[in-house]
Amino acid sequence: MTTEAGTTETGASGTGNPMIDGWSRERPDLDFSAMAAIMQAFGIHSAVHGRMTEELNPLGLGTNEAATLSILRSAGEPYRLTPTSLSKAIQCTTGGMTRLLDSVQGRAFVRRIPSPEDRRSLLVELTEEGVEMSDRVLELQAKVTGEVLAALTASETAQLEKLLGKLGLGP
Repeated sequence: MTTEAGTTETGASGTGNPMIDGWSRERPDLDFSAMAAIMQAFGIHSAVHGRMTEELNPLGLGTNEAATLSILRSAGEPYRLTPTSLSKAIQCTTGGMTRLLDSVQGRAFVRRIPSPEDRRSLLVELTEEGVEMSDRVLELQAKVTGEVLAALTASETAQLEKLLGKLGLGP
């Protein structure tokens, strides 16, 4: 039972998350506030990923393909990176990256070119079609993330970014 002060009879505050509230009720000796925050972060990720999947479907792109194009675009002209840099940024295996690159190369969004510094290695470069598609992807990313965080003010969004950045876990 929750009191007017928003705490349960055991003294744990009600989070609105039934699982966290249940754990707090069952184990009032433990602090679940960090877990509640992490679950909220997972919720943000799930909402963005789900919406991006829906938005990208008509373009015939998966989220990792879209991320590949976005990351290459963020590198600046001439929009080139090594496959290793891409796999680290996307957090996928080198084998997974090879499959992703085969897919986007098959659609003429990227090309693999010899590295001018080391003939033994390749670079991945956006084509003109890839630049155009990355523009569409970036527009969708801005739209979807803006909609997911629409309940926050600009100041709150900046505060959320700062707090999450403090963890040092992002790119």
